Amino acid sequence: MEFIAEHMTELIIGMVVASSISIFAYVKQSLSLSGMIAAWILGVVVTVCGGYLSMSAMLVFFISSSLFTKLHKEEKKHSPRTAYQVLANGGIAMVLSVLHAIDNNAGFQLLFFLSLSISTADTWASEIGTLSPHKPRHIITLQQLQTGEDGGVTWIGFIASLAGSIVISLFYQLHWIIIAGGFLGSIVDSLLGTIQRTYQLDNQVIVNHLEQNQVAMSSRGIPYLTNSVVNFLSNLIVVTVVYLLFLVL
Repeated sequence: MEFIAEHMTELIIGMVVASSISIFAYVKQSLSLSGMIAAWILGVVVTVCGGYLSMSAMLVFFISSSLFTKLHKEEKKHSPRTAYQVLANGGIAMVLSVLHAIDNNAGFQLLFFLSLSISTADTWASEIGTLSPHKPRHIITLQQLQTGEDGGVTWIGFIASLAGSIVISLFYQLHWIIIAGGFLGSIVDSLLGTIQRTYQLDNQVIVNHLEQNQVAMSSRGIPYLTNSVVNFLSNLIVVTVVYLLFLVL
């Protein structure tokens, strides 16, 4: 309670900002009801525990990701993001902000921005990379894939990924770990994407999740290794590796 009392201003501002953004995203169908609630909790916790700089970085990630989604044609737009998807992308960063508030260790703050950099880099790569005029290539075999197929990469996607990492690093003095780690996280995400569960529809289109009324003609990849799980694991892997390097070095 003492901590809340000391950060009452951040709590109020966090609640107002998180409410405004999450409700607007819900109305615009960028978030489902559960996604709106999760985004609100995430925004408030990050603002109270991490401060206004962390809140601003989180807003840049969320708003830019939503805007880039709108670049796609109507039939390629995502369904509203659920709480599961919101926490898969921002849950680790939220936990790190709490750890920073408890321990006041600058390392946790750097890891917070690293986690956010990974999510931003991966999302920018996914949303912007699919706009490439050239077909993506499998990240391991370099075989040509369908646009949007998991495990596929493009030069535009690489550039977008690096740009996303750099943008988030601006909130932490352009730290090279945040830039390199964010870019590496998007690479790990693509590698994991090669084994995640995907579905082939009757029109031969391959998707990583089924919308309502969609029926899969076939599927491949590891069961339960969904896109959200891949996002979470790629973030967790890179953040954990960097944390362990902090302990060793």
